[in-house]
Amino acid sequence: MVKVSLADTEKIILRGQSCFSLTGESWKPGFLCLTNERLFFSPPNGRIVFQVYLENLIEVKPVIGKFILGLRRRLLNILYRSRKKERMFQAYFAVNNLEQWEKTIKEAKAEARKQIDVQERTV
Repeated sequence: MVKVSLADTEKIILRGQSCFSLTGESWKPGFLCLTNERLFFSPPNGRIVFQVYLENLIEVKPVIGKFILGLRRRLLNILYRSRKKERMFQAYFAVNNLEQWEKTIKEAKAEARKQIDVQERTV
């Protein structure tokens, strides 16, 4: 995996091989990475093709969906809102250890929410 640059305040929590799709039909292989600030996906060339900041995550859940060649598989479904618009979007990830990803993303989101609350109280 090509190294992706992180913000000074970012720390990697979880990283692993994955496949990514916005539609559940066309899949891109690469790497899914969770930091204390965002979730992002990059193909092997290291260019980030998907990212969502944890505060914009609405729901993280496992779903059964079609994978490559129509194979039905458990996928990680991410429901999120855009930063600029109040529209909702979703993305799908085929990952190993799906339950670990789901749990760790939810924990990271809760921790990020605590940090935002602390920052708002100190302002």
